Amino acid sequence: MKLHNIILTILFTLSTPLSCQGQTDTTTPPPTTAVTADSMAPVELKPLDHTVEVGNSKPAAFKNTKANKITRSYKLDAFFDTLTALKRPCRIVHIGDSHVRGHSYTPETRKVLENAWGSQATKPQNIDYHTTAIATETGLPGLVYHAMGKNGATCAHFSTDDYISKVKELKPDLIIISFGTNECHVKNYDTTAHKQELGKLVRRLTEACGNATIMLTTPGGAYFSYKSSYEKMVKQKNGKSVTKKMYKYTYKQNQHTPTCVKVITDYAKRKDFALWDMYAICGGKTNSTTNWYDNKLMKADHVHYTHNGYKVQGDLLAEAILNAYNDYIKRRQDGTTTPATAPASVDNKQKPAAKKPAPAKPRAKAKAPAKPAPTPKADTNGVKPEVKKPAPKPAPKLAAKPAPQKKATPKPANTGNAAPAKPVSASPAKPAAPKPASPKATAPKPATPKPAPKPATPKQPASTSAKQPAAEATPTTNTTNTTQKN
Repeated sequence: MKLHNIILTILFTLSTPLSCQGQTDTTTPPPTTAVTADSMAPVELKPLDHTVEVGNSKPAAFKNTKANKITRSYKLDAFFDTLTALKRPCRIVHIGDSHVRGHSYTPETRKVLENAWGSQATKPQNIDYHTTAIATETGLPGLVYHAMGKNGATCAHFSTDDYISKVKELKPDLIIISFGTNECHVKNYDTTAHKQELGKLVRRLTEACGNATIMLTTPGGAYFSYKSSYEKMVKQKNGKSVTKKMYKYTYKQNQHTPTCVKVITDYAKRKDFALWDMYAICGGKTNSTTNWYDNKLMKADHVHYTHNGYKVQGDLLAEAILNAYNDYIKRRQDGTTTPATAPASVDNKQKPAAKKPAPAKPRAKAKAPAKPAPTPKADTNGVKPEVKKPAPKPAPKLAAKPAPQKKATPKPANTGNAAPAKPVSASPAKPAAPKPASPKATAPKPATPKPAPKPATPKQPASTSAKQPAAEATPTTNTTNTTQKN
């Protein structure tokens, strides 16, 4: 028996190191973990060249909603170019306040996108409030979704060197910026300070992260809480009643939220950044906040959202990105780089400059008035054409005027009754000659006395007497006609 026990002990001692050695062998990492993206790409990975199915997670009970689209989604084309090539990891870094820090909103977005594009670029993780949302990369090409948030954070908090360096280390291709709740959740909201802080954050991120694409988001809405006190009679254990001070909270929508959203949307438009306006998509000023609360998707503090509320937000963001991706794929299949209705920022600034030549058309009109240059020629060509042209026109008008002058004709008729009145007719002709001589016809004066002694004198004064009033009428009528034409 002793010999048998000795043999068993020897065998046991020999078997223990072998079992330990087997355990160490099983703990060695498999060789697949060291495989690089270059060796795996030709075998398992294919470029993404097709559209994907997109769901609709917007609650049907939400009122006054809009289409779940990203404004200026074509600005994500550079990110999609890197993603679809599948030559390296394509990274999204989502930064923000407690909504991002809660690790319910962003992990849901990551899950939906990985289901559509593949999850080979990251290792599986269990993410909750007590863990980080920084993804663990495998080195394979594909989507990598990082999230980094801080409770109570504003744009100013992430503008520090510490946070800028953390974002830079992740080498993002797309940076999603989700702030605004804490900026406007104050009594006196300062829009100028908000604009400056947002601009500083974006400027520092673009300087640190090079060509990373920027996309802004808007908050969903929140309530202000108001605390009031009152007294209440309360019975104690001994049966006595005492007055106790009680507190009551009432909630009203944050009236600064629409203004805060406008600051973000205006900045994104001015800088030509992509924008996911969750506030407008989920109901806007009239319904966004109430949609979340009335459907029990907001916590009792009326600021943060429930787990289901954050899940809905994460799904909506992922679906908006996938909608933009499908638009990108369709444009690429059609051979267009940007949508026909997409006004690029540079083009917007140049197009108005191109429109400025349009006013050159009025210059052509200016040439038209230059044609009146021949008018001086009409002036130089003599007053003669002007006198000749109006002469026929006033002639019919004068025909109406001499009608009253005919009344003067009976006067010479009276003189005609007396035969010796011939010298009288010559005598009035003499005073009539000096009267027209006063205006301009001084030359005809000598002409009138010379024919006077001739026998034809009676004919000349009659003709001159008829012509002189016509001459007196013609200058007046000519002047009046010319003034009316001018």
